[in-house]
Amino acid sequence: MKIISTASIKGGTGKTTVLLLVSRAIASTGKKCLIIDLDVNNSASRAFMPQNVREYDPMGKKNAAAALLSTEDDFLEYIIPSIVPNIDILRSHPQLTRVNFTQMLLKNKIQKSALDDEYDYVFIDTPATYYSLHVMAYQVSDIILTPVNPSQFDFSPLQQLGINIQEDIGVEKLENWKIVFNKVKPENQTSQKDYFQLYENNFSKYIVNPKIPDTVKTRECIDRNQLIGCSKDWAKLRCSVVELAGIISGEPLDIKEAF
Repeated sequence: MKIISTASIKGGTGKTTVLLLVSRAIASTGKKCLIIDLDVNNSASRAFMPQNVREYDPMGKKNAAAALLSTEDDFLEYIIPSIVPNIDILRSHPQLTRVNFTQMLLKNKIQKSALDDEYDYVFIDTPATYYSLHVMAYQVSDIILTPVNPSQFDFSPLQQLGINIQEDIGVEKLENWKIVFNKVKPENQTSQKDYFQLYENNFSKYIVNPKIPDTVKTRECIDRNQLIGCSKDWAKLRCSVVELAGIISGEPLDIKEAF
């Protein structure tokens, strides 16, 4: 089982969007995925929430806060299916902001509940505001994935995030840090060369090759639950997402169908 956490201390970078797109790509290959939504904005949960959620959770108590605070080893009981085949979700809850979680809590919960018997991949979405919840998530992660926009406003927060990971988790965790450019505009609209160079000069060892394009197709996928198709108008988004999913899985993915 591989665990991937999103990481950003700046809002608007698209970490939830990238997580949802990549998880859909990997799930389309038949791999079983779990999304743990630790972001109180609830975006990942809301995007994949089944309409009949009350059938799975009639009391409204199946959520990440309740699962983490439970004194029982019953983590799996708080998970519900999503609307996407092969993806389950552990939903967010506002109570996550009111608890000072210990660093080992999530790791212990995952180990004791034997998630690796149920899932091939676990994706953890985290909030933009950095606190103990981030440390808990990054500690257990095999990959820390950070989308950044090629702009001056994402640069300083990215520097600070690197410092936080090194100081709070350990310098060895930086080896698992992957930075991907998101919301990349076509070259004929704007020049982003200077920003790409700025990031390459400072973070070259962490930056991965795919560039997620700035396209209305992304919003159609997230807001309207449309599949990423195989036609020409989906090509840029599809290719970048599949390439990033392959980097995360550790092998190139050959996805023939819409996902």
